[in-house]
Amino acid sequence: MGRNPRFTVTEVAEKLDVDREVARGLIRFLVERDLSSLQGERKPESGRGKAENVYAFADDFEKRLATILKRAELT
Repeated sequence: MGRNPRFTVTEVAEKLDVDREVARGLIRFLVERDLSSLQGERKPESGRGKAENVYAFADDFEKRLATILKRAELT
């Protein structure tokens, strides 16, 4: 993967083994804090169904997330 891999809610849910709503909430958290941004849409590989939003991490995602967690005393 490149420096800023692109991902969808479904991909995050599958990789973290969580419900799509949990993944959606996590992505919303990241977007609201400018740790991730909407990059566009991706149609399902099957060609059927609704296109999903595609997101990418900010360049300094890891450093800024660590700062947020430290401030919240979660690290």
